[in-house]
Amino acid sequence: MIVGTNACGSGARLPLLRHAETDSQAIYDALTDEKSGTFDAADVHLLLGPAATTRKMKESLRSAALDMTPSDILFVYFAGHAVMSRWQHQSDPYLVTSDLDLNSLREDPDGGVRMSFLWRDVFHVAAGSSFLILDCCHAGAYLTTGGADPVRLRQELPQAIEEAHEGHRPARHSALFACAANQVARENDDLRGGVVTHHVLRALQGKAADARGGVTFGSLVEYVRAQDIEPEPGCVVQGWGPATVLTRPAFGTGEATGNTRPEPRPVAATSITACRNPMESELGLIEKLLERAFRSAGGPTRPDGSDRHAALGVLRHAFDASAVLELKLSGAESVIVGSAGDLSQETLSEAFPVVASVVRQDRSVLGHVITPASGPRLLVVPLTSTDTEAMSALVVVDPAPAFLDIGEPLVVIASTMLTRWSPRDLLKAEVDVLTALRAEFGRLPLRLYRQGLSAYSRLLESLVMVFEPVMILSDRANTVGIQSWEALARTDSKARRAPLDVLSIPDVWGDEFLIERDKSLATKAIHSYALAHSRGPWGNDAPKPVSINVSVRALLSAAYAHGLADAIREAGLAQYAVTLEISERDPIEPRSDEWDRWKPNPSAYFQARLATLSRNLHVNFAVDDFGVGHSSLDRISTLSLTQIKVDRSILHHALALKELELVVQLARTAMDRGHTAQPRVVVVEGFDAESPVRLSDIYNLGIRYVQGYITEEPASIDLLPLNLDLRERIAAFLR
Repeated sequence: MIVGTNACGSGARLPLLRHAETDSQAIYDALTDEKSGTFDAADVHLLLGPAATTRKMKESLRSAALDMTPSDILFVYFAGHAVMSRWQHQSDPYLVTSDLDLNSLREDPDGGVRMSFLWRDVFHVAAGSSFLILDCCHAGAYLTTGGADPVRLRQELPQAIEEAHEGHRPARHSALFACAANQVARENDDLRGGVVTHHVLRALQGKAADARGGVTFGSLVEYVRAQDIEPEPGCVVQGWGPATVLTRPAFGTGEATGNTRPEPRPVAATSITACRNPMESELGLIEKLLERAFRSAGGPTRPDGSDRHAALGVLRHAFDASAVLELKLSGAESVIVGSAGDLSQETLSEAFPVVASVVRQDRSVLGHVITPASGPRLLVVPLTSTDTEAMSALVVVDPAPAFLDIGEPLVVIASTMLTRWSPRDLLKAEVDVLTALRAEFGRLPLRLYRQGLSAYSRLLESLVMVFEPVMILSDRANTVGIQSWEALARTDSKARRAPLDVLSIPDVWGDEFLIERDKSLATKAIHSYALAHSRGPWGNDAPKPVSINVSVRALLSAAYAHGLADAIREAGLAQYAVTLEISERDPIEPRSDEWDRWKPNPSAYFQARLATLSRNLHVNFAVDDFGVGHSSLDRISTLSLTQIKVDRSILHHALALKELELVVQLARTAMDRGHTAQPRVVVVEGFDAESPVRLSDIYNLGIRYVQGYITEEPASIDLLPLNLDLRERIAAFLR
């Protein structure tokens, strides 16, 4: 929608403009240029001069906004006067249309196009992405209309998204203003147009083109604001502003001609620019696709058949596609395994051979876009398979064209959504998609990284803590009891196994995710433990010790230590009531950039770190999973530990009893050296009815503690006491 009028309105003391209508025509020509423009002239409303009436402008804008789909783009440009009405007290200027009568606004305040109309009745209801350029006086007042919070006009572009208030402005709306509220926009006869529009046109003609030859709304705004314009233009760039291409002048007839890259703007000698992530250029589209998949109100919200079937429906909605189907390709046959949407039999018969050909042709390619001479465009994603004869592929029929610019990340998103989708756990599915992008492409744009960290933090918060007892062994029933508890993370209170797929996500992302995991779960474990004790049958007894798993890297983090200290204090646990179990699966070694801090002895450095934490936080340390991973006798003998937890895998070794005997001897070393008053506690984990080693054999070695399904009860959110029958059976085994 492009509107330009030189009119000054009836009843207003304003001069006729000279260039607003020619400016609007020039904007129209640039956007609809057959070679460089990205808008079809048939989709553009151009209202110039007398045609720019209040009624036409309102009806056209309102109709366009209401008819939009999420994949549509609404672009509005206005050049002309804007005026304040003396009949209203708030800052809500009118755009001066060709028939505006300022005097009539006293009785009919809606008789003109107010900026609040643009915000409230146009852009706020538009389902897709939207862009606004106001080259008029008072342009910046748009930000304060319709109940929106004011936004500083001098904000830097990267801050625009951070400072957008949800609910006050559409999240996918960007705007450029010729001036702030109560300021005057200018025409320049030498430039033969409005000053801001002059630079907008230069931007569209190539001055703001990126390395790929496209001019986005974001690059246009950045170029215009870099010019020495008084008053300084204001802007809001968010959503898909940095991604939506308005013109491609490198392929047109503008200032950048032929196939050469547009001449870059001069940069000061002292300028320092970070190398961009290759995904940055399509970041807006990636965010838009994820939003449609996981947060769009228009998508499927309930389980519908299998997760695989539900995933196809969600993919169709997210891609704004006419259909999505999963194919199984076996020999010359193509079988539809599942589908969503309207499928033309003619389209299928023509597409199947082509799809089969490209899938088999090059398995190293992540995906293909098939553009036939006639018919819909297809996105073809080969699905992982070890069977070279029977292969599968995901086919997206006629997706929104803009999404295809994403390239390989689009393929990773689509295939991961199909294989990991769960309507019952959208948060986990979103984390899986982001993790797949991280695994495939390494470093992600910062916004996607932060989105992944935030989603993972919420996913951890959704887990629950259950408690498994460490049992005291005795040949007398009245002294069989509970020595301590271990806190274990579960997806829900009835789950029997740890959610390893959730806990292993930091393996892909790195230390920040790992520290967030350990800090979140430690906090949840401590608070849950205090609550479980308070509602249990333990009366006024002090809580028994509780063990929490921790990684080596988290123990080196100040953030983890602070979070743990706060949780212990808030729960009111006694000193040394918390034991941190260090997994033998973690190496105790520095990263490549940490050697200077760990010198000369890495073991001594880590031991000093444990001593500091023990002294400051009043916690104990244990070795967990002994017998797997990085198990070493040196680790047991040198670290300040109070417990050694033996992994259940040792129980299945041929020399299990000899290995357990060695662990018992190692547990005494600290006492033999005079470092402790008693030997370290040895706990055998995972003991159950299938263990080849008898309970009496463990007891006879001097081991007095076991943990596992020996209690015949799964770990629980409650601290359950041992019943008398169980205690008598344990004592009988040992006798």
